[in-house]
Amino acid sequence: MTGRARDRPRPVTGIVIDRVRDGDLAKIMRDFERFWGDRELPRALHHPMFFCEFADTALAARRGTGDTSEIAGYLLGFVAPTGDGYITTLPPNPNRTNLWNPRPHSETQP
Repeated sequence: MTGRARDRPRPVTGIVIDRVRDGDLAKIMRDFERFWGDRELPRALHHPMFFCEFADTALAARRGTGDTSEIAGYLLGFVAPTGDGYITTLPPNPNRTNLWNPRPHSETQP
């Protein structure tokens, strides 16, 4: 086996999870309401440092390939010098109304 397994993107039901790339912060901020609705607090947690300084521990779940890929979800976090890991931002699934309702958003609308 060449390379480390954790360094390669892994397909999961048509979605590939890999590290954030240049331009991902702009894509996420353009689609901010799709992930967070009208909540403003999470906007402040999307600091560019997570996409630059901590890019090794920030992940994006992508649907599609190349420049036309869509960000289906993401995780922003970091590992402290002690080795402890912290997740700062993990948006809810935009296709669900909330974490406690297993039905897709489209099924709950009148």
